[in-house]
Amino acid sequence: MFWSKTWRGKLLESSLLLLEMAVGFGFVTTAAVAAAVGKFILAGILLALALAVLLRFFRRRAPRKPLNTPAP
Repeated sequence: MFWSKTWRGKLLESSLLLLEMAVGFGFVTTAAVAAAVGKFILAGILLALALAVLLRFFRRRAPRKPLNTPAP
């Protein structure tokens, strides 16, 4: 192949070969990949929830104007 002539191509090809060997030996399975992706999605959801709670606390502490004051 033409990409294996450069060092980047050789690096890419060797990394893909290592991944193929790991799949062949059963070190990397579909369940492991699905679990890793699920953990990243869960981390994103929990981060969004934490930011929402934090923003709610900051918004609650803001001083409010009285309702019955006349406008200037």
